[in-house]
Amino acid sequence: MIDYDRLHTVANELQRYADLEDTELGELNRYLTQLAQYVDYVGEEFATVLLSEMEDQLQAFQEGAKIVEKVETFTRTVTYLEWE
Repeated sequence: MIDYDRLHTVANELQRYADLEDTELGELNRYLTQLAQYVDYVGEEFATVLLSEMEDQLQAFQEGAKIVEKVETFTRTVTYLEWE
């Protein structure tokens, strides 16, 4: 049985990385996180595979990149991914 709380937690974490990654990789991961919103309408097998893929993508982001927040001025903070 699919853990829907886990699925949405992973989707939210992955969304943060996807929004900062301004390439096709980020776009792909945004699509994955959008699919997570509709898991009530798909079979459990599809939802399980989706969760597994999102976990793999999130792990790759966490191992290969870090989220950097840089204060440019007192009114502007820039957030971006820095790949290792």
